[in-house]
Amino acid sequence: ISLNIVPIINTNDAVEPPPQVDEPIGGKGGRRGISLKDNDSLAAMLAAEVQADLLILMSDVDGIYNKPPWEEGARFIHTFTSDLRNTIEFGQKSKVG
Repeated sequence: ISLNIVPIINTNDAVEPPPQVDEPIGGKGGRRGISLKDNDSLAAMLAAEVQADLLILMSDVDGIYNKPPWEEGARFIHTFTSDLRNTIEFGQKSKVG
């Protein structure tokens, strides 16, 4: 952390299940839970919250595709920009998160 690097944080490292999206945290009138799809979503939310200059996600996949790369018609996206987010078809989570 002294090097301005945030260590990996996993959604499955918690000791109790996360609250539901509409469930108050800390009693009546508390903050609401957040909705997380996976560890990548958690990393992205954390990077945005701390105003990170860069978020690096490592994977065994060659890059970002418009759909799971093994499906017919999958197309590699060379440069991802926010205007492409509605063109992405998400696959299933891996068994390891």
